[in-house]
Amino acid sequence: MPNHQWRFKKTKYSARKKLILANDNLFRQIIRIRDKVCQKTGKATNLQVAHFWRRNILRTRWDMDNACLLQGGIHLYWAHSHFQDFTAFWKMRLGEKRYNALELRARYIFPVKEFDLQMINLELKELLNTLTQKIGSVDKNQRRGR
Repeated sequence: MPNHQWRFKKTKYSARKKLILANDNLFRQIIRIRDKVCQKTGKATNLQVAHFWRRNILRTRWDMDNACLLQGGIHLYWAHSHFQDFTAFWKMRLGEKRYNALELRARYIFPVKEFDLQMINLELKELLNTLTQKIGSVDKNQRRGR
């Protein structure tokens, strides 16, 4: 009987793919800080970042208007099965003007270059730093009893 050793191949990602994954991680952290709870139920368990426009549309993948926190079951059931209700929620959440602007950004097709991904990465890092500093200052004030 041959002695097989199961080896998992390490996936080698391109620089572009690494940037996309890094941006996803930063964006996920930002949305979790911003929303804190499910935007439909107000609960804080089993949370997922839900996108209105699909994630394969890179122009809006990391757009703050294109994502919110939802509980996992609600995300799958509501966002992927009842799209008309989900659209109505998104329009109510953003308002007609911001919703229409988001739709234009999503439908505007042109390639997202690696340089664009790097710029998005820098913007997301800056936003995350700003949010964490605000949280830190709020926590300090709460501990001091202000």
